[in-house]
Amino acid sequence: MLPTYPLQGLFSGFDSSNTCFALGTADGRVRTFDTVTGRLRSTLASNAAALAHKDTALLPNGHLAEAQRCLTWIDSQKQTQEDGPTRLFSSSVAVGTASGAVRLYDSATGELRWQTANCSEGGVDCLVQSSGRCSTLLGVGRSGHACVLDAATGSKQSQFRASKHGTTAAALSADGSRLLIGGSTLSLLDMDTQQRISKFTGHPLPVRAVAFAPSDAYAVSAAEGERLVAVWATASRPGSKLKSGGAAVASLAVEQPAVGLMTAAADIEGPGSFYAAATTEAGEVYCWLIRPDSDSTAVTSSQLAHVCIKQQAGSSSSHECIMAAALEPALQGITLLLVAGSAAKPRFERLFVSSSGSNSSNVTYLQPAAADG
Repeated sequence: MLPTYPLQGLFSGFDSSNTCFALGTADGRVRTFDTVTGRLRSTLASNAAALAHKDTALLPNGHLAEAQRCLTWIDSQKQTQEDGPTRLFSSSVAVGTASGAVRLYDSATGELRWQTANCSEGGVDCLVQSSGRCSTLLGVGRSGHACVLDAATGSKQSQFRASKHGTTAAALSADGSRLLIGGSTLSLLDMDTQQRISKFTGHPLPVRAVAFAPSDAYAVSAAEGERLVAVWATASRPGSKLKSGGAAVASLAVEQPAVGLMTAAADIEGPGSFYAAATTEAGEVYCWLIRPDSDSTAVTSSQLAHVCIKQQAGSSSSHECIMAAALEPALQGITLLLVAGSAAKPRFERLFVSSSGSNSSNVTYLQPAAADG
């Protein structure tokens, strides 16, 4: 069956430094790339070590035979000197499967490090990790259960019911203390008590993507069929009880439904300010600057950029799109790291976006790749 939109069947993610990128496709391949050189680093499980694992089946072309649904990069802590600072390194990619298993691969060699089965009945649809709790990995799926794994070994630490309904999107706060989950509803959970502390209303269709702002005081979400990105106030208040029916504090317009969301701090623009970006079904990217009100949970937002690939009639590049994006801090603005082209041949481009909003009313067109030969 042909995809109904350019990004259908793709799932991807950048590592914490944005120097590596992993891309999964509908044919079962999961590949990692160097975003600086653009070169392929590895194809997961396309080697003898993974092939020897009794539960890992490969097709003759080396692709993973079992359907994959999601992935995330795993940060591990490493202290370079006895009294030196602890640094985070992203050297592994975790993949969630349709059977409910989670597998961890070495991103450089593609070798399988561990596999844990039965993490989510009906399949693992989302994997998340936070810098505050990088020793743990959390997987959620259609069963509504959340499975907490030891990122180093894959052993199960706990499993709890996060929602009465299937979960299709999730994000952990920076300190790992709160979990935002989306499905037919959008809820905020306390990870220590594993209880819901807030629920939000406004998405009539299943939630497709969520992300916390760097301060954790706000979050953004997008749902199927909706041409908007919602902004929510998620700051906890001491002694507060379950908050029901919270409405979005802002809605950010997009021309096509969003499938991916990301955020980055914009401290120079004021306390708690942040950038948000979205990739859409059509393979386009939007970027906004969001500033909180100092006296309430209200925010003001301004669209800074709308980026797509310039289409040329009759050209082989007419099917190119932007498949993913990351945000990198820059003076007086933000840099968009864009994965453009096609799933078969991605390329990486960086585009500076000024925080002044001078590009807000314009569409920025990326040139398609030059034809071979």
